[in-house]
Amino acid sequence: MRLRETFREAWRNINSGMSQFLSTLFILTCVIAACAGIDGRQVMSIEQKARTYRSSLSNVYVIKAEQQIEPAACQALPQNTGIVAAGGLRKATPIRLTLSKASPLNTYEVSQSFLTVITGGKQSSATTGGIWLSQALAAKFFLHVGSQVDTTAGPMKLAGIYQWPEDGRDTRLGFAALVPVITPSSYDECWASVWPPKSISRTLNQALQYSETSSNAQTEQINYTMGDKFDPNSEFTSRLTRPLIFAPLLLCFVLGIVVCRRRKLENSGYLHAGEPKSSMVLRLMVEYGLCTLMAVCLTLSVSIIVLKVIRVTDISGVLVASLLPTICSTILGMTMGTAVGACSIKEKSLFKHFKDRD
Repeated sequence: MRLRETFREAWRNINSGMSQFLSTLFILTCVIAACAGIDGRQVMSIEQKARTYRSSLSNVYVIKAEQQIEPAACQALPQNTGIVAAGGLRKATPIRLTLSKASPLNTYEVSQSFLTVITGGKQSSATTGGIWLSQALAAKFFLHVGSQVDTTAGPMKLAGIYQWPEDGRDTRLGFAALVPVITPSSYDECWASVWPPKSISRTLNQALQYSETSSNAQTEQINYTMGDKFDPNSEFTSRLTRPLIFAPLLLCFVLGIVVCRRRKLENSGYLHAGEPKSSMVLRLMVEYGLCTLMAVCLTLSVSIIVLKVIRVTDISGVLVASLLPTICSTILGMTMGTAVGACSIKEKSLFKHFKDRD
């Protein structure tokens, strides 16, 4: 019965404005939104940097050794930790388009998984029923996927188009034709995409067919423009805004004490009227606990809407990385502050508070 009355009294205080619910709600919402927003922006910046790094193929490494790459060994490289995909490439007889007989295309035979490497997995369903052209080449001759490509060797189907911008990556594929094949023949190169980026020279050597010339194999990065190292985990854990997700713990602890102490005359009067100290503490925690819950729901809703409006791809990741820790800090800080503030109010101080009132 006493518990029910405590909750009823808490609701009356909220409804009458005694608990200053709206002003406290506004402050809590601003604290959560500011701290989570600043950190969330930094997290999104790191994610964007990681996407740019991968889209530029800066995370792709290649080992070159003419006719020295074992197809099965190259295909098996993803069994090693950190290697996402791997595929082989070898030179082939140049293809001449009927519309441009004088300019033969650089042509390469590739494994099916090679296309997974250069497209980031977006075109992993490669087939051997046609050729793949770079975006620049397809645009030049007004071709699209499914088009018939007339060559001096006969018509060929355009099975796919891959993006190959001039951003510092290996230029050989910028104006080339790729022919997916399934053959046991050796490759000239083995490409491997790695995430997170790391040195894999020794791992790539597993794709070699060892011989007297295999020691001359060269290992290099496909695109050096964004650096040879990028550690997204280190970038994330060492970001400057990370402490902000813990700032609400202190801010809300102080706020909880302040909002309770501002009502010391009122609540010492409750104690003088016979309300148990435990009931008074619980009532204040219910009042400001509900306020905190409302601030969390409001901030979460607004955050999701904002992230969708600005078209963030990994909304859940940003929420978990920035908003969730901030919310936890807010709840913990407000709970502790309210408890400390409520416990500091004493009945014997009633007349002192009455004399000191404004």
